[in-house]
Amino acid sequence: MTVQNHHEVFTDYKYFKINLAISYTMEISYDWRVRFGVEGGYGRKDFNFGGLLLEDQIDTGTGVITGPSVDPLSMRGNKISFFDLSAGVLFDNEESWIGMSLRHLNRPDIAFTEYQNVPLNMFVSIHGGYFLELGGLPTFLTPEGSTLVLMGNYMRQSEYNRLDIGGIMDYGMFSLGVVTAVNLERKTNDGHFLTSVNPVATFSFGEFRIGYSHDISTTRIGRTGGVHELTLVWQSGRDCSKCDNYKVRLKRNNVAGYERE
Repeated sequence: MTVQNHHEVFTDYKYFKINLAISYTMEISYDWRVRFGVEGGYGRKDFNFGGLLLEDQIDTGTGVITGPSVDPLSMRGNKISFFDLSAGVLFDNEESWIGMSLRHLNRPDIAFTEYQNVPLNMFVSIHGGYFLELGGLPTFLTPEGSTLVLMGNYMRQSEYNRLDIGGIMDYGMFSLGVVTAVNLERKTNDGHFLTSVNPVATFSFGEFRIGYSHDISTTRIGRTGGVHELTLVWQSGRDCSKCDNYKVRLKRNNVAGYERE
């Protein structure tokens, strides 16, 4: 179960969503397995249209704000609710993974008015990666068990697209890497091919893993200051009596769990 609650103070926009997810893993060969997943949830949006300044409230001659608006939008309850459905599949083995996910399969209507129909476009994600053992290098650079994780994630929703591609050096207790965001299909000549560079670092202690990343914008949009992300993962209660390399697999799955939304 995941719960998301978002509130913008300036516009008084509120977004709440609760999702339930279930997955199933099936071994398809000695090396490969496939994972199926389905997720469904309830969402609610609330926008205080009564706090907006609309065109019919402004006297164009004097610039004076006259009274309340007669726009039907400002008289609504300003709340909508919707059901959302997603699904995904992933193939993986000890060295690599590749998968696809589809969000908003039912294309829920997210219009704020009764006389409009605004279906949410489907979101497609194709992702994959590969673990590269770093043998034969000096031990002070790559301690025993170190790996290089190469990963990519292509996302598309309607006409918008993005490709995240990068690599992470995993030293066991900690990892360092960088992920870049690329706009493959620029709609204008002024569009940016490389939109951001994201350094990533994680540190593990016991059952916990702390991660940090910083989104450094490379566009000419303006000085945004970037985005800082801090994560804490607690993974507990797992045991495997069938495999000797389960801890290595678990460690790799933690690194491979990187995903942008």
